[in-house]
Amino acid sequence: MTDKFKGVFDARKKRDAPPTLVEVLGSGPAPTELEAKESRAKGILRAADRAPADRKRGGRRSDPDYEPITVFVRKETYRKVKIALLEDERNKQAGDLIEELLSKWIDERQI
Repeated sequence: MTDKFKGVFDARKKRDAPPTLVEVLGSGPAPTELEAKESRAKGILRAADRAPADRKRGGRRSDPDYEPITVFVRKETYRKVKIALLEDERNKQAGDLIEELLSKWIDERQI
């Protein structure tokens, strides 16, 4: 490599290099203050890890009797369904409605 391009390559390396700790911290907080903040952050993370493990996650996702499916429905149809479900006083979800309609369809086929 010639000296002609050395300055260009050196500038590129410096620009691509990650900032040093001094550049990041500058004249910011003292190391003891940083250690205190780091210790507090670790304590918060440990507390989050100790969240109630005995709490069993409910819902259909963890229920072996349910299987997730993906369906394609026209946007306008689904928008109308969501509005109707919100207006329905039984607080039914789209999955409940689909389950109900599929069950009725199966029952009608067996007649």
